[in-house]
Amino acid sequence: MIVRREPVVWAASKRHDTHLARPLPLALFTEGCAYRRWATQALEASAIAYRVGFESPSVSGVLAAVRSGLAVAPVGASMVPDDIRVLGPAEGFPSLPAAVISVQTARADPSEVVRTLKQEVVRAFGCREATD
Repeated sequence: MIVRREPVVWAASKRHDTHLARPLPLALFTEGCAYRRWATQALEASAIAYRVGFESPSVSGVLAAVRSGLAVAPVGASMVPDDIRVLGPAEGFPSLPAAVISVQTARADPSEVVRTLKQEVVRAFGCREATD
């Protein structure tokens, strides 16, 4: 069940002009992350030179690099705090896909505990009920 479509956006420091640097320094999640792949593919398609300036498995690490002016990063729109700005086509940055957040159970007939947990996760994302 899809519980949210999360836009992925370019995050940059409000206090630095890092987004103007070429090659563009990126703060990326570790290898295997779709955000990382989407960002590098979008930049390559737009002929924007980039380099990996920072890598972290956590959003707090990526945002710390952005906040300090070390890099620009692809992050979920809901994760962008007030002290970080979002960049888009107006600033010369390509659009990024939306991430799909879903809840799945391993079995077709999950236990009551699993159904209850699924329902709570779905509610936390603002959906009314978990139906597949």
